[in-house]
Amino acid sequence: MAKNDRKNDKKPVKERFSKGLMDVSGRDSFYRSKSEIGRWSFGMQILRENFGTLVGLNVLMLLFVAPILVITIWRSYSLAEEIIKAPFAANIGLGFQPNVNLGYLPQSLIFKADYTFFVFLPIAILWLGVGIAGGAFVFRNLSWGERSNVYKAFLLGVKRCVLPILIASLVYSLFVTGEIIGYSYINLVVAQSGSAWYFIVAKIAIIAVLVYLTLWFLSYAAMAASYKAGIASLAVNSFKITNVYLPLNLFFAALSLVGFALLFFGNSILIFSVLVVAIISMSFALLVWSVYSQWVFDRLVNPTVKERYVPTEEEKQAKKEREEAARRQQETGDGFITVGETRIRELGDVLPISKGSVEMVRFNGNFTREDLALSGEKKKQMLDDVDAESAPTDKDKK
Repeated sequence: MAKNDRKNDKKPVKERFSKGLMDVSGRDSFYRSKSEIGRWSFGMQILRENFGTLVGLNVLMLLFVAPILVITIWRSYSLAEEIIKAPFAANIGLGFQPNVNLGYLPQSLIFKADYTFFVFLPIAILWLGVGIAGGAFVFRNLSWGERSNVYKAFLLGVKRCVLPILIASLVYSLFVTGEIIGYSYINLVVAQSGSAWYFIVAKIAIIAVLVYLTLWFLSYAAMAASYKAGIASLAVNSFKITNVYLPLNLFFAALSLVGFALLFFGNSILIFSVLVVAIISMSFALLVWSVYSQWVFDRLVNPTVKERYVPTEEEKQAKKEREEAARRQQETGDGFITVGETRIRELGDVLPISKGSVEMVRFNGNFTREDLALSGEKKKQMLDDVDAESAPTDKDKK
């Protein structure tokens, strides 16, 4: 009985994914709106309707990816130069071949290049974190149905989210750098002393930890852009979501990076792959992950943290103005009706047709000059009615 009581007292599963988080919907005039269509369709709709904007944002994001690309390309060229200089097949001058211990020379050169260049990787990832702070905020707004100024929102996202994301970027970059250099060192040891089962296990463990930390970092960035919370709360909650939705996280992370995967298909499509990366790959990755993350948050987080954030008076007024503008636009359709070449009036200021004494002329098929003349006369009568309706009365003058 006591066991059942403890089970009933256990918190609902959704509450365990929102500890310390606060909803920011309404902050800075951004409001979460529920999507009436499926997330797949919604993501394709955003991509289709904002493709030009996403291309521009992709170019902006490439500025933050550039240091990583420079480090990788510079390492490759330096390694190629060292390999050309290395005496892999030459003799030592007297007809003797090189010592057999030089068999691990290729891996030694690779390890040297990895250690020399990837030691600067944390700085490049920190710079990328600044771009992710702005990009994640922009795509959070798009996932909420917002169509605000993208570049203004990007700068606002950097201002709001850069600190927590930079802290996570630092931790993530140190792990990534250590694992890349460690993996290269294991290959060097294997080349020197031969392979063993524990080396294979170590390599698998490094890859698994790297993938898991990448999923955690992506969840952390999306959560930091969507909720107001401390560093510890963001870290813990993102670990929980990474664990619970691990298979889905793997799938959508792979889907989001499909644009970059083209770079590994060989030189035959290299030019095409570079163009895809330059045009849309970074924006596509952020779009896929943001739409997916918001779906996860809707299931686990939002029901608990919704409306915890109290908007300021300025934000309430901004929301009221937005709602009023949307209501007026919905009521007026296109918003304007023309009753003359130089007269444009709002529909609400025009005498309703049902109230007026002028019957509109309708043209069915062929029409004559008399019909045109009658139409012009009716038009003049309508203008006179509008002027009479809008003219100030004696009561207004008083």
